[in-house]
Amino acid sequence: MKEVAIMTDSISGIPPEMARNFDIKVIPLYVTLDGTTVVETEADSEKLYSRLAQKENLPTTSSPSAEDFLRAYRDLSRKAQYILHISFSSRLGMSYKEAMIAKGIAEKDMPDISIEVIDTYTAHGAQLLCVLEAARAAIAGKRLPEIVTRIEDLLPELNLLYSLDTIYYLKKGGRMSKSDIWAETNLRSSVLMELSASTGGNIVPFARTRTRARAIEKMLNIVEQRNKKGKLHVVIGHDGAPKQAEDLKRQFLSLFPVEEIYVTGVSLITAIHDGPGAMHLSWFSE
Repeated sequence: MKEVAIMTDSISGIPPEMARNFDIKVIPLYVTLDGTTVVETEADSEKLYSRLAQKENLPTTSSPSAEDFLRAYRDLSRKAQYILHISFSSRLGMSYKEAMIAKGIAEKDMPDISIEVIDTYTAHGAQLLCVLEAARAAIAGKRLPEIVTRIEDLLPELNLLYSLDTIYYLKKGGRMSKSDIWAETNLRSSVLMELSASTGGNIVPFARTRTRARAIEKMLNIVEQRNKKGKLHVVIGHDGAPKQAEDLKRQFLSLFPVEEIYVTGVSLITAIHDGPGAMHLSWFSE
């Protein structure tokens, strides 16, 4: 039996092969399209993207239930003494709350198991960097309190910026505050958003640029400003823009010292809320 089992949700965008290699359990979110709800791994992606392009009768999303989390905790309790779940920001959905409800039930039903749930105040690649850090610590034999402390210390250091061609989908999905002035305008320029502990776990507008290329340039400038001159841990996430993502990776490697860098596709849930073509950049500096 292993010491600590690591789990996360599909918002992290963790590729299936990476999840297998690091022995990470992934809890999927749900997609509802035309009245039918399925876990996102079973959703018809072609139909979903077609609907997003039409901007009519858009798909909706929902978090896993407490029952989903409870099943996952019970499964992992057979393989590990302790469980650590790393969640996307509680400000963006009910996943963290449901995980906490399930934790309370599980610890009453299974008093020998200890469960910790961390709200990362972020999502996507930044969340994935947390998950990888925790998984490596677990593989190295670290105890649960050590791993939790490491992740809690990491949260303020995480950065997540992403470029969108429109905020239409964020507005429709209710992931931008109605009080935000940008949410009340129809932008035709590229928009940079930020989501991290520094934003309180909320998605906030960061900058506007005339083109996607200028948005990427702005992202790289921000990395340079915030970098502590240490080696960077980086995740580049994209929604149907693999060439742009690889171009950004090459630029990153030419400009900064990099310890690790991954290029991943985003989850279908993320595509629904961000819209097609989103580009995410997540990092922290050693």
